[in-house]
Amino acid sequence: MENLKKSEELFAAIFEGSSSQMIVTDREARIIAVNKAKRESGDRPPNIGEVMYVDYAAEHENDMHAVLMACMSSGERIVFPEQLYGDKILSITISPILDGAIIISEDVTARKMMEKALKKSEALMIVIVESARDAIVLINSEGNITLWNQSAERILGYTCEEVLGKNMHMLMIPERHHKAHCKVFDRFIKTGHGSVVNKTTHQNVRHKNGTMINVQISISPINIDGMWCALGILRDTTEQNKLENDLRDAEWKFRALFEKGPIGVAYHQMMYDDNGNPVDYRFIDANCAYIELTGVDPRNKTVREAFPGIENDSFDWIGTYAHVASTGEKKHFEQFLHTNDHWYEVVAYQYKLGHFVTAFIDITGRKKMETELRKSEERYRVLSMTDSLTGLFNRWHFQFELEKEMNRSRRYKQYLSAIMFDIDDFKKFNDEHGHEAGDRVLELVGSVVKKSVRMDDIPCRFGGEEFFIILPMTTQDVARAIAFRISVDLKNLQLNFTDKGISVSCGVVQYDQLEDVDAFVRRVDSLMLFAKRNGKDRICL
Repeated sequence: MENLKKSEELFAAIFEGSSSQMIVTDREARIIAVNKAKRESGDRPPNIGEVMYVDYAAEHENDMHAVLMACMSSGERIVFPEQLYGDKILSITISPILDGAIIISEDVTARKMMEKALKKSEALMIVIVESARDAIVLINSEGNITLWNQSAERILGYTCEEVLGKNMHMLMIPERHHKAHCKVFDRFIKTGHGSVVNKTTHQNVRHKNGTMINVQISISPINIDGMWCALGILRDTTEQNKLENDLRDAEWKFRALFEKGPIGVAYHQMMYDDNGNPVDYRFIDANCAYIELTGVDPRNKTVREAFPGIENDSFDWIGTYAHVASTGEKKHFEQFLHTNDHWYEVVAYQYKLGHFVTAFIDITGRKKMETELRKSEERYRVLSMTDSLTGLFNRWHFQFELEKEMNRSRRYKQYLSAIMFDIDDFKKFNDEHGHEAGDRVLELVGSVVKKSVRMDDIPCRFGGEEFFIILPMTTQDVARAIAFRISVDLKNLQLNFTDKGISVSCGVVQYDQLEDVDAFVRRVDSLMLFAKRNGKDRICL
């Protein structure tokens, strides 16, 4: 039974704490449970008792109810293709469980948009590579050509079909220089160093027509999917000046588009007062991702104009950028924008005096997950020390609290009392009315105890129908009054399954500071047993 209880508690924690939206139905497809993620999803909340895909969510698929029933009948799990529901892309799974089914839906809109953006980025990179005026050549570790763009065809005369898989040195280097070039290339593979590695130099190469042409060349080692490659960029020196500017622009665009990906980037300039103190900054430019992430187009605006009220935030944004300007250090921090209630991870650095680049990543989802995790941990902590039936502390927590209060009583010479009581004739009551009624009685006792004790008192379910209340800084007389109040309140309870109230046998003791824990518990337990053996429904001191 204990393992079953733990399993149920674990399932409840996972069910409520999951970020996936979950609905549980019975065998007739009536909704019997809805988790927090579904309740807070913004959709019309499902009501307990509604028939799934008939009373609730019928607008999505007319035949989904039949699918749900067939799933429960066959016992086979069904995973539906990701598809659009309203303005969201959802992944839906129906899994049969004992006496029903669980429907799990996960919002994959962000992921699908990311995949779409990635495909767009890949396609854009291909366009850029093929549109570049420089020859772009990719060589594997054996010196064979694996990429040859259109500019390479134009500059060197060979078509892509003619060179793919061919050795670069054999193709374009004169035979008398093969040995020297192969030696340099081998050293390049092993060390990553060479005369033309990561810098621009001029070299004579052979054109398809047999003539030697001078090109400006730069070679860099790169890693593609775990495979070593050399990336060569060759430029016809006749257009060197113009192509240098194009290459500089292309490199910057490449970094902005591909190294940053969907990250928002803004460029801004610090503004100073007459005394040279930083007071604001003006946005020079911002990319589309930045505007989409923040919901603000800040271009040609100061930060106060772009984000009204930001000066009231606790975050010192002026001081942060002033620190970046004075130290030249890259700064990582998290910032909350009240304009759209989103959290962002921010990286800021100064690329020239008084000018900054700021990269934004939306981390609102992560912050929410961290908050949910903290809440889940707190719920688990409460569950670990609480009796699930009565809502009082459990036996494990009782032991911890009693030792703590006894130590405090001895240290500060304070009173400490305890009440221990047992429900009279509980076994007979269970036999006559059933364990469900017995559980209901235990729940009612827990409610009465919680209402009757004071804020600092520690009520616990000691075991079965026995209860223990630790009363810090309390004399025996006050403890007896509390026990009497609980006894009276229990007798006055109106039970719908019996005409009798609930009576209890109580023991009340005041702590003797020479006692240890076991002696103290035995003393109050013996008084409770004495009350039980001498007529029940009484309090013994």
